[in-house]
Amino acid sequence: MFRSSLGSLCSWTFLSASLFLLSPMALGQKTFYVNGKTGKDLAGYGASAAKPWKTISFALSRITPPTQPQNSHVLKVAGGQTYGQATNGESFPLRPIYNVSIEAPLYTKIVLGKGQDGFVFDKKTVFNRNQVTIKGFEVLGGRTGAVIGGNQNIRHRPRFSNCIFRFQTDAGIRITTQGTNIDDPRFFQVCIFNARRGIVGTATRASAVLRPDIDECLFQNIKEQAVLLEDRSGPGSDVGGLVRNSIFCHNGQGVVLFSGPNVKGSRLDILANFFTGHLGENVLVMVHHPADPRVTVKDCHFLGGSYGFRLTGRFNAGAFNFELENNLAFGTSKEGFAYEVNGSSGRVSVKSRRNQALRCGGNGFGYNLSSKTVQFNLDSFADRADLGQKAGFALLGLGANGSKFGFGGSMATANRGSGVALMTTVPTSMSFATLASNGGSGLFVSPASKAPSIDHCVLGGNKAKQLDAPAATQVSYTCIQGQNFPGKGNLNKNPLLDPVSYKLLPGSPCIDAGKQATGGTDYEGDARTIKGKKAKLPDLGADEFSPTGSGRPYGPGGIGWKAVHPVLLSPSPNNFVLGGTGKLELSGAKEFFGTPSVASALWLGASEFPTGVDLTGFGARGSSSLLLHPAFAGVFPVDKNGKTRINFRIPNIKSLFGRTFYVQMAAIHPGINPGSYATSNGLRITLGIGGGEL
Repeated sequence: MFRSSLGSLCSWTFLSASLFLLSPMALGQKTFYVNGKTGKDLAGYGASAAKPWKTISFALSRITPPTQPQNSHVLKVAGGQTYGQATNGESFPLRPIYNVSIEAPLYTKIVLGKGQDGFVFDKKTVFNRNQVTIKGFEVLGGRTGAVIGGNQNIRHRPRFSNCIFRFQTDAGIRITTQGTNIDDPRFFQVCIFNARRGIVGTATRASAVLRPDIDECLFQNIKEQAVLLEDRSGPGSDVGGLVRNSIFCHNGQGVVLFSGPNVKGSRLDILANFFTGHLGENVLVMVHHPADPRVTVKDCHFLGGSYGFRLTGRFNAGAFNFELENNLAFGTSKEGFAYEVNGSSGRVSVKSRRNQALRCGGNGFGYNLSSKTVQFNLDSFADRADLGQKAGFALLGLGANGSKFGFGGSMATANRGSGVALMTTVPTSMSFATLASNGGSGLFVSPASKAPSIDHCVLGGNKAKQLDAPAATQVSYTCIQGQNFPGKGNLNKNPLLDPVSYKLLPGSPCIDAGKQATGGTDYEGDARTIKGKKAKLPDLGADEFSPTGSGRPYGPGGIGWKAVHPVLLSPSPNNFVLGGTGKLELSGAKEFFGTPSVASALWLGASEFPTGVDLTGFGARGSSSLLLHPAFAGVFPVDKNGKTRINFRIPNIKSLFGRTFYVQMAAIHPGINPGSYATSNGLRITLGIGGGEL
């Protein structure tokens, strides 16, 4: 890592000196002690483990805070016992003090009485996360486990680590941001169970900034919202935060953002989380007046619940921006992804990439516009809706001038309704889509809708009309099985789709049937102009046929404690030829600080449309099976960098040319969940032949 040079030696020497200067010894850190069984709340106690104080509350009233902002002290609380009024005479609330951390062995119990709060942070005191950490406690009962929130110009950003909160009647943690201050506490490996709410953050006055950081936390059996972030303030507030690598199980709702009429911005990132078994929405965003919001939802599992992601509210003047990428909504009772737009003005922009709605009870993706004065712009690429109870994509209602729906690389297959249903006056364009085997039409356009523009699409095997649209609909370079429709380059042929993957099979008339080289990629990430026959032209539909095969990822990967997030890719994604060697590589099979997993495992599947995906019941909380009928294929070693490399021989059987297979891996790692394993994303492997041309 370091080169043998004078410059590197000087850098290393400087780094070592810096670390020494920042060490507790250099900063004069002091350690104090509490033991509810052996301690005494008397003068002369608390400075050693041999003579500890008896109660945490007494200790906090006696410790003198550090005088320098960079200094910090530690209060060590003895474990193996319960702290409460009935056990050691503890009094509540516990009031943390400036730059003093409170630590205990996992998980030392604190029992609250009815209506009591656990930790209450002084509104007039600044708390920084590097100097104030609450660690190792299990807080039982009471009204609220912890209360955070400063007055004007006072910042509260303590850290809670490895704590549990149970049975609170109000919330596990409540953050109340008042006035021109910033509250951005961090919660790492915090578990909240059986409370009315999990973490509640509320901005109540003008210019408040509320941005909690929630990482590797677990919320289970919460009656209402697991995480609720709401703006109820005067003008100028900023409400949002970061929620990542966390697990939400069997709650009323998952993450809810309420953005009030006066908020200045709503910056919320929801990244790589696992939601399962909720009664209501997994993620609900209710917006009213953000001037420049940024809400990102990426790499999340939404298993069950009413909606996977739901955007609603009354939009007013301003720009509203939302990005969703690589999320899976599975088995929701209503829509997988719902956008409900109403209000008096404003511009709503949605960028949606590689999201999947699978086996949802409503439409896979629903866009419902109820206002002629709110502009709505959709940029959707490689989204797909499969096996739903209604339409794959439903676009309904009105929009202000300038609104538009744009689809590229979309797939809608085997839904009970139409693949895409347009009942809207908003201009719509659809390119490189595959709409197949749906119970209704492939594409339905109501007579009152504005005629859409369709190109480079495939419509085949749908039970009603392949294309049920007014004559004014502009269609070009599109394969419409069994139906003639005017337009340049259109085909009335069987598109020859694989019945499982809905990719183009060898010999499909849709290969190289497009207009011209367009650049970009197909829904998997393959180049759009792979040479298939003689001409180097794009194919029709979501998939670009690759004669040499392909191995491309799909779906979000699982999450395990200690930042174990396996990722499955192929180092040679366009080289899976019959008789050749296929290559797989699993990475991320290690902890944040470097300890690798003990092994990895591989499964093969019949398709990417499982009937059930949640592996919580098999011990792997936070992981999903992305395979139908998975078959175990072996255990493999993991190197010190957390990687597994697998090379396998592909049978030289010509009947396999163009067929698609599915694999998924898991990192085997004790301690990351009860089952000691976390799954990767899936990998879709399509077999090709050598030579690179049909």
